[in-house]
Parts: sequence; C-alpha cells; structure tokens
Amino acid sequence: MADYGNIDAIKRMLAATGTTWDANTEARLGELNTALSRLLEDVLGRTFGSPGPDVSRVVRAKWGDQLVLPVPMWSVSEILVGGSMAGPVWSGGTALDAAAWTPCITDYSGQIYALSLYGGVWGMGAAVQVTGQWADTDSDAEAPVDLVMATNILVVETYKTQNVPIVTDDGILVPRRDPWLDPFVRRVIERYQISARELVV
Repeated sequence: MADYGNIDAIKRMLAATGTTWDANTEARLGELNTALSRLLEDVLGRTFGSPGPDVSRVVRAKWGDQLVLPVPMWSVSEILVGGSMAGPVWSGGTALDAAAWTPCITDYSGQIYALSLYGGVWGMGAAVQVTGQWADTDSDAEAPVDLVMATNILVVETYKTQNVPIVTDDGILVPRRDPWLDPFVRRVIERYQISARELVV
C-alpha cells in the first residue's frame, strides 16, 4: 500500500528550508505518514495509487431490473450469470454480451452503482458474478494531488501535537485543533469518500 504524504513537502511545512533532520525525526515522520495514510483509507473506504488486475465479486440481485452493486465500480469487464455457488466459490456461468447490459446508476465522476439488462430482469436473488475495477481499489497510478496535501496536513498537525506543545506564559498547555476537522481535509474526504457519493439516476 502506498503512503500518500510527501515527506519533503511535510518537512517544508514544518520548518524553513535548510533545516536538518535527525534519523529519529525522519523515522517518526515516515511512521506518521504510513499510519495516517491507512486511517485515511479507512475513512474513505478506498485506496489510491495501487493499480491492480480486475477483481470478480458475486452480487445477489435484489431488484428485478437493477443489479445494485455492493461497492461502486470504475469499469466492468465481464458479467457471468447462471453459475452456481458452493460456499464462497463461484463456478460455471455464461458471459453476457457487452451489448446486453448497461450501467443504470452512475455519479458525476463516472463510478457505477447499478447495472440493468436491456429488455430483461436479473431475477430476485439471482447470483451474478461481476468482474472489473472496483472503487475501493483505485486504478490510478498516483494519488490525487489534493489527497497528498490533505495527508501532509494530517501528518504535520499530528506531529506538532505530539512533539511541539504550545504552552502559555503561565505554563498552561494550549490544545491544538483536530487536523481531521481542517476545512481542506474535510473537503477532500467529502470528495473521495465512497459513502458520500451522490447518486444520479
């Protein structure tokens, strides 16, 4: 899994150019980058910068004319129907021609939420194996620049909280704001979080 923060940019955000960093601090920033990248993936319900092969998942039809996907998809490469399930294992089935089905619910980014058959129905409870690129694993080779910046902010502010406490002249520790509530970070989360997508029929 990729770490989304840019360590060089994080250092620039923390100190002036030319600042030297000892090995312990370098390691700490790397650990925070990794930990916060994993937390961000958990919040968003997806990963970035990790292209991989198409993945097959079995979906149970719940509506006659729409096959609602459990996770949105970027693309569909194959649909098998009429197969059998032995526990979690799918076997057999017939591939539908690409002209036999179409995405019927998508969002503004092109993610697919449901599929429909031309002139037919899926059948209540029917098992359908859908293969393609699912939205919980991004197919891009690199993380989006705004996601990188949001991760940088999380790393910088978390590092400050843990390592650079703010104390008043009276010796009172001043609490820092939660970096997850930063307006930019929140906007990035809203943009990429799967569960926050607005469906367009």
